[in-house]
Amino acid sequence: MKHLLVKIANTLTAPVKAKRFSLLKEQGLPIPIAAALSYLLNDDGGTAAVIHEIEEVREDIKKAGNQLVEILYSPKPGSSGQMTHPEIRPEPGTRLNFSMERVALTGKNKIWGSVLYLLARESKAQTILELGSCAGISAAYLSASEHCEVLHTIEGSAALSRLAQDTLEKLDRKAIVHNALFDDALDDILPQIELIDLAFIDGHHEKVATIHYWERIAPKTRPGSIIIFDDIAWSQDMRDAWLYLSKQPAFCDAADFGPIGVCICGEQSGVDETRYWDLQSLLGKQQVGQPHGWSRKEGDVVL
Repeated sequence: MKHLLVKIANTLTAPVKAKRFSLLKEQGLPIPIAAALSYLLNDDGGTAAVIHEIEEVREDIKKAGNQLVEILYSPKPGSSGQMTHPEIRPEPGTRLNFSMERVALTGKNKIWGSVLYLLARESKAQTILELGSCAGISAAYLSASEHCEVLHTIEGSAALSRLAQDTLEKLDRKAIVHNALFDDALDDILPQIELIDLAFIDGHHEKVATIHYWERIAPKTRPGSIIIFDDIAWSQDMRDAWLYLSKQPAFCDAADFGPIGVCICGEQSGVDETRYWDLQSLLGKQQVGQPHGWSRKEGDVVL
């Protein structure tokens, strides 16, 4: 079966899933989230042409095989401390060498790349921001939307930045690759743009850092802006980050897809509670990982 999460959820029959999906839409499931969920359940998002174009480029990258490229590997959870505020500067990751084949497979696969594309397309996002370019595959999916006018993507590794630039140029995307640490690049980018319509926060899988980057870009969002948090089940630390972020008054909707969390900005009045959409009940339960054997310890602060 094509979709792994759907395979995990095989205890639900297709008619039951269809009924639950219809009920979610009746309850007001936002259109971009509904389009992504429909694709995961039914593969009816009209993404075949986009997938073919981007996956050909991914295959070209994989052909480099064992050729090594330097990356910045996400630091161990807790490296940024226990508390967050917009002024902190999270520590950069460790420099490691990955093979080109591994780098090509590190980015979102074609299923979740299509989800990114549908979220961008259905939200009609014009200005998109991505934290964590890697090989440029996720950026390619996000900027494939005909509504995208510019995508800013940030990558700390010089080698990966060049690779991402090459990927996006091959696909003729309206993208700008910034080779810098996230905060340094945001210092330059944020004053130059009026609003962010969609942001994909990836690349630094740590609770305090993830919350920090959201707090930095929050003033540039508008009602309807979509914020995608990647790898929310990567560790208990990241799961804690998601549970904290999904309750923030800036968001009117928060959808838990399992591997990713998607939030939609509201009027920021703080009056109404965020509507929480637990899509794992349809897609299957995503297990929380334990990278490097790390798990939350007694005494850790949960924001």
